[in-house]
Amino acid sequence: MVDIPYAELVDVLARNATDIFREMTGAEVVQYKVKADERLGEVIPMAHVIDYEHLKKTANGQFILGFANVDMAVAVATALAEKMGLARVTDLDEIALDLLNEFMNTIIGRTISEWDRLGTAVRFSPPSAIKFTSVKLDTSGGAHAFVVILSLNFSHVAFRVTFNEERKESMAIRRRILVTEDSAVIRTIIGRTLEKFGFEVAQAENGRRSVEVYREFRPHLVIMDLVMPEMGGLEAMTSILESDPHAKFIILTSTARRDQVLSAKKLGVRSYLIKPFQPEALMKAINQFFTAHKDA
Repeated sequence: MVDIPYAELVDVLARNATDIFREMTGAEVVQYKVKADERLGEVIPMAHVIDYEHLKKTANGQFILGFANVDMAVAVATALAEKMGLARVTDLDEIALDLLNEFMNTIIGRTISEWDRLGTAVRFSPPSAIKFTSVKLDTSGGAHAFVVILSLNFSHVAFRVTFNEERKESMAIRRRILVTEDSAVIRTIIGRTLEKFGFEVAQAENGRRSVEVYREFRPHLVIMDLVMPEMGGLEAMTSILESDPHAKFIILTSTARRDQVLSAKKLGVRSYLIKPFQPEALMKAINQFFTAHKDA
């Protein structure tokens, strides 16, 4: 049973999700069902998440498109591609993620347009594709969660929406990441990858510059190379921690010397990744960090 204050808003999401799924995939939706979400904190192996915040109240929440497994996500992306006349999707690659992002953006864009006409004006952040990590719905006292289930001939698709009326800090604030890497090519690739997933990104070409940018940018997380000109990563992290003891780091470097790994651990490094740069491994480490530090 949907709480009366939210019934109309959730119904708008359900109708738009159903209509747009049919329009964009050509698949038949047998029926849709709306109910209060009784599975708070469940593990969603893969999800597309959009944060939103109310423009006039200290209220916010999330829209979540969740999949039980990667195969289901690929199946939906394939249907989207075929409807658009594109080549069949066979893997959860960048094209598949772009298609799912566009699908999610279309549903949420149309939904919040109707919400606005109903007097609930909100703004939303870009979708974040989260893989390999759990997505847990907010279970704080002011949170209300609902699920919209689209029943298909072969499976089902679930959309979740949360409403949080007590949280004072905006969930829609874009998380900031500082990329410190002396290779301009790798630095640019990482930056573009992170921006695609909705992060705000700053870049630094060496450790010395990283310390300077950190003070101005105040990132939630730093991706740090170790071997760089002018100032190495370990020295830069030490300097940053002197000004901000709460600074958080992920190492992405070409070396895994034991002494460097131990030094990095002493500095509180969250993950130690070895080049060549692998987008999925980096996104896994980043998502694990932000999942474990929801208030970061």
